Amino acid sequence: MEGCNRREVGGADDGSDNDDSISAELQAINHIRDILDPSMLPALATHNFQSPVFLGYGSADEKVSVNLGQSMVDFLQKRLDMDVTWKAYGGFGHWCKVPDEIHDIVQFFEGEGWCAVLKR
Repeated sequence: MEGCNRREVGGADDGSDNDDSISAELQAINHIRDILDPSMLPALATHNFQSPVFLGYGSADEKVSVNLGQSMVDFLQKRLDMDVTWKAYGGFGHWCKVPDEIHDIVQFFEGEGWCAVLKR
């Protein structure tokens, strides 16, 4: 398997394209809430976003513009004061770059002290 699907930022689960009428800021917040489980967060509680975030991005993503990804990083860092690690993967599209991105995610988790990974 060469990669795994990514959910589009702010996109609908029905497979439709992103709604460009929604601001990048709102798309970023909605994406984070979707990942964290919306039932856990009060409506405007941005102070809950204190966990470090890893964002891997294919620079040749044909579904979500790299500019939108960078806008999300800028918003998370500047407006929500989040600790964001951004990694762009040259020439890759809308999927995980295996094994590079998986390795980077594991290193990110280990660097944050979130897990001990068994090495074989």
